[in-house]
Amino acid sequence: MATTVRTTTDTPPFRTPRVAICRVIPRDPAPGSGAVLRTEHRRSMGNGAPPGEEPHRMSLDGIASINQRIAAIQATIGSLAPTPTTTTSGAAFAQALAQAVDPAASGTAAAGTSATAASSTARDADGVPLALAGYGNGKIPADALHEVGSTGHRLWAPAADALESLVADAARDGVTIGITDSYRSYEAQVDVAARKGLYSQGGLAAVPGTSDHGWGMAVDLKLDDAAQSWMRANGGRYGFVEDTPREPWHWAYQG
Repeated sequence: MATTVRTTTDTPPFRTPRVAICRVIPRDPAPGSGAVLRTEHRRSMGNGAPPGEEPHRMSLDGIASINQRIAAIQATIGSLAPTPTTTTSGAAFAQALAQAVDPAASGTAAAGTSATAASSTARDADGVPLALAGYGNGKIPADALHEVGSTGHRLWAPAADALESLVADAARDGVTIGITDSYRSYEAQVDVAARKGLYSQGGLAAVPGTSDHGWGMAVDLKLDDAAQSWMRANGGRYGFVEDTPREPWHWAYQG
């Protein structure tokens, strides 16, 4: 089989010797002949590759360096990720606020934290119980309020306890005091306002979101003449006042 081999070198004595790289290049064979091969020697570059060609392998040190750089960038991005935040419920906010103002409300056991905070007498500048302020007027859950005896009516804990004592003491005096309304939800206040009109317009309802009923701090009582007289004489001793003209049944708790 015929073979053509050509070798060229270019290594002047005054230059740095260069390594010659050989490669076999197929050439179109002449008809009827065997393969014709050509071998060339080209001047190598400093990295050992012929001009215009990449080296046949990448430096392992270079690969390791790139991997290290990628890892460093990923770590930097991870450190810039936003820190997860937690959402505080209205109940937790109310409890924390009440405990900060009235340390005694914190209780001695975690199980009693909610009940103790709800029983706190602390109030803000507007007279709103700090234990309930986080919920909003008319948005207070049932378990944040206390039942008045076994009546099914609920109020802010101090008001509920005071009213229970008031009713019991009136009964010992032969006076019956009934309850027709107590805590009122926002939706219920909207309904009352629609049916009875706003007090400012001659009706009998407070603007929804402003009623003392919405804080569990007011009751509407069922009173006959004797009971009305008894309340006017004794209600203040229990923290209840008749504060709304035209509504002798409405009694607000002021503590």
